[in-house]
Amino acid sequence: MMGKYIIELLQNNIRERISKILEKGENEIWVSDLVLCPLRSYFRKLVPELESPTASTILGDIVHWGLEKWFKEVKNADVEVEVERDFELPMGKFKIKGRIDVLLDDEVIELKYMRRMKGSEVLPHHLLQTRIYMWMVETDRGRVIYVTPDAIVEYTVDEPVTDRDVERLIVRYINMDTSEIGEWECQYCSFSQWCSPAIRGEGRK
Repeated sequence: MMGKYIIELLQNNIRERISKILEKGENEIWVSDLVLCPLRSYFRKLVPELESPTASTILGDIVHWGLEKWFKEVKNADVEVEVERDFELPMGKFKIKGRIDVLLDDEVIELKYMRRMKGSEVLPHHLLQTRIYMWMVETDRGRVIYVTPDAIVEYTVDEPVTDRDVERLIVRYINMDTSEIGEWECQYCSFSQWCSPAIRGEGRK
């Protein structure tokens, strides 16, 4: 019986993800596009079926959902809580779109599930994602919360990106520049076996 629900969960996850990717507008840039490898976004658009969920990502979705539900049910007259709030901001001819996990008054909170902590600092792409969301809602208050089987760790973020930072990230995305992308991302990417080494390594340090 449990297997039936797991299959349904996988099917729903795949359908929703592919539907979202195919509905993406021509001039839309997602915050994840600016944070992760631009080639990943390129392949996602062309062959979204190749990016299959793993047991770890499904577990992360469940943990994420539970935390968001908890925040949503927080009853405090002095605090305004918004969960999975969609934002859209024009930037030149583009629209930057993102979904903030939790907006607690004017504080951006990003929730991340990890099997284990990787070092003692917030991961650079999670930090950048949070800073972009802070820029979108014009706040200097942010937090990244990591949830692992062993601990819950919080990091404070107090500096949003600037317009100039976002412009640079847009240029990197448009040019599919991988020079700032770490090798770790290729290891976790569903498209790495189809992405030629010449393209993947172009300009990379």
